[in-house]
Amino acid sequence: MFRNRTELGLFLAFVVLVTAAVILPWVKQ
Repeated sequence: MFRNRTELGLFLAFVVLVTAAVILPWVKQ
């Protein structure tokens, strides 16, 4: 699925950012 570690790292960073963007506002309420 991933050709190299860089693509995997970028994918994981994207997932973390999206997850944080979804969870943080909900937690702060």
